[in-house]
Amino acid sequence: MNTKILLLFCFLLCASLGFAQFPSFKSTNYDISPLDKEAELDELDSVKIDSHIKFYIADLNEFLKKEIHEKIKFDSLQLLSNQEYLDVIKETDPSISFDDAQQKIYNTIKSNVDVDPSDDNLAVVKSTDFKNDKVENFINTHFLAEYLEINSANFALISKSYEEVQKEVKKMNKSFDSYMETGNIIAAERLKIKIKKQTKRKETLQTIYEDLRDNSTNINYYLFGTNQPDAVSAVYSKNKSELYLINESALQFNGNGAVVNTEFASTFFGPLKVNFGTVISNDSDPDDMEEDAMTPSLVDEKMVSEESIQRLITGGGNTYLGLELPVVFHSSQRITFFSYLRSRASLELDEFSDDVNTTTGVFSFSSHALLAVNSDDKAFNFYLQASYGLYGGASGFRERLGVDKKVFDFGTISTGVTINNVVRIAVTFKPFSSQNQLSTGRALLGIQILPDAF
Repeated sequence: MNTKILLLFCFLLCASLGFAQFPSFKSTNYDISPLDKEAELDELDSVKIDSHIKFYIADLNEFLKKEIHEKIKFDSLQLLSNQEYLDVIKETDPSISFDDAQQKIYNTIKSNVDVDPSDDNLAVVKSTDFKNDKVENFINTHFLAEYLEINSANFALISKSYEEVQKEVKKMNKSFDSYMETGNIIAAERLKIKIKKQTKRKETLQTIYEDLRDNSTNINYYLFGTNQPDAVSAVYSKNKSELYLINESALQFNGNGAVVNTEFASTFFGPLKVNFGTVISNDSDPDDMEEDAMTPSLVDEKMVSEESIQRLITGGGNTYLGLELPVVFHSSQRITFFSYLRSRASLELDEFSDDVNTTTGVFSFSSHALLAVNSDDKAFNFYLQASYGLYGGASGFRERLGVDKKVFDFGTISTGVTINNVVRIAVTFKPFSSQNQLSTGRALLGIQILPDAF
């Protein structure tokens, strides 16, 4: 196997957050907003949910100080209208005034936020029946997930908050060690109090998170269903408002060579995933071409590039722009089923593959279905995936595959196991096609070290 391929994969493995060819399905982590304006809730449901959205008044005071006035506090805002408060501060600074945006923030918080009756250090959202982007953003980034109702509907919010507080505690501990090393004892002692508070939050969220994770109910998504969960968070465990860079990479190999498939960028338009990536292949013996004379061909003897078949298994081409649309997704503690449609436009580049002499275009449209089963302790996850679609391209692409037809069918079946969410081993079996020469490719083996290993 070419050393360059191995070195490239090692680099991409370190940069990657996930892996493209061997799917990972888990409960969503990124449905981050508790202020879901798209949810169809009646008034009673809204009141019930809003009463669990809480945040620290100290954080709210910092927000008010930044957005309205340096001396304003939540307790003053509760007692006075914005004009009354303005009259008070004008006594010391007559030049002060509130613009329209500041008045809207003031009135929105005054009308929709109150002190939590069970803890005067906390504020609680009385109603989400308002529209103010800055207030919504503040709440979405400061709400305390441990006060949400403990149910599967809030698992995404709790999971994300648990992840964030772990990072925060780790960062604070690092700062504490730095203060101690430099002899800044006073700063260290102040930070120690905050660490204790956040560590308690982390432990609370961990307990809630693990209970929900271990006893979670089913997640279901249907493309044409009504009142569906957000596809991006439910299916892909992603935040639909973000662009993801170098977030998927996979290595597959056999005795004839290797393929590295990397998704360099992806984003979402509703449920539609748009991605851009590369496929770099290497043939251990580029002069070795498989011969098949069972069907008519472009030449007298049909010569098939094994390297081209390997790329075809990953979707075809060396660089691609792809669209992916989830159709059905079901996830429970035991079983996950996922089906989706994928379309790609790609190029085979002579600089990327040993068997390509002239750059050629490739297109494909395929359907995919996956079934995964978890063991009781979730130490093992076994899955089976089938893919089948139509492929086409320029004459150079078809010649490398020994195909006469401008559009031809091609499919694969793969299976694998994930061990403790650390190591994944997978096998892609010999492909199948109505073109006999495309069914002669060898199986591919993939071995991956997942992010949880580090």
